[in-house]
Amino acid sequence: MALTTTSTSTRFSTRQRRALVSEVEHHRERAAHLRADAASLLEDDHVTITSFDSEGADADTSFVDRDQLLSLATREDEAADEAERALHRLDAGTYEECESCGGRIGQARLSAMPSTTVCVSCKAGSIFS
Repeated sequence: MALTTTSTSTRFSTRQRRALVSEVEHHRERAAHLRADAASLLEDDHVTITSFDSEGADADTSFVDRDQLLSLATREDEAADEAERALHRLDAGTYEECESCGGRIGQARLSAMPSTTVCVSCKAGSIFS
């Protein structure tokens, strides 16, 4: 029995929804771990801003490491936000619609990059312009 477009589309949507929910959970969990690591980094080193003794260089390194961890946590939150926006587009029926040209984003591209908002043509155009 041949699959209808509707059943294929429903399967695709279901699969994408699972992937996107998993992405949100993964990125939020990763962000929380990174923030916890950043907090514990300074607690473990007993670093204070007024530390100017021989451990001052270590304090500076700890602050840089902490800032890098917090920056990575922010990126993880942004990735989770993108996945959540994709879930909203899926619910609204615009998930396969390119936000740039209004054309269709292929299912292969969406399978590879579930949070993408643009078709291959528009993405290629943005790279070369």
